[in-house]
Amino acid sequence: MKDKEGMKAALEENKEYYSHMDKKRGWVLSKFLNIPELKTEDQEGEVVDMCTAIEEMIRDGRDEGITQGERKVNRLIQILLEESKQDEITRAVYDQHYQKKLFEKYGI
Repeated sequence: MKDKEGMKAALEENKEYYSHMDKKRGWVLSKFLNIPELKTEDQEGEVVDMCTAIEEMIRDGRDEGITQGERKVNRLIQILLEESKQDEITRAVYDQHYQKKLFEKYGI
């Protein structure tokens, strides 16, 4: 689970299997990985597409991370504007190390 690239490679190599799992295996895997099942229909009936469910989970995590990052940057800018430190805003935009120091300084 800690090897993201390995997980991605395993999903790609076994996409057919994980895209057409039987309902029971899909349920077990979804509980183990704490992700929702995504059910689809094929000629034999209901199947679970775990690849799509995992991809959606990854996308949701990425979107949440972007939102959190935006909030942090916006809060930092707000603080610096309140303190009339426009020069520090400019420096933080171009210097990520400095930006991280400001996050720490202001407890963001």
